[in-house]
Amino acid sequence: MRAYQIWERQGRTGNPFDHWHEAEQELKAEETAGTSQNRPEATVEKATPVECEPAPVIDPSQGKRNALT
Repeated sequence: MRAYQIWERQGRTGNPFDHWHEAEQELKAEETAGTSQNRPEATVEKATPVECEPAPVIDPSQGKRNALT
């Protein structure tokens, strides 16, 4: 997204690889400064675990769904 914004800012011209590189540099600078606006607060480490149930299994010979045991 940042590279696209740079492309638009530069009049929709230029080399896409240059835009990509400039976007990387901007994001790294923001991360180092601790001011990244695009990074969500939640991370995998902070996420609460979620319990789930096993998926049902379909028995092709009977056409029925049986729960895993």
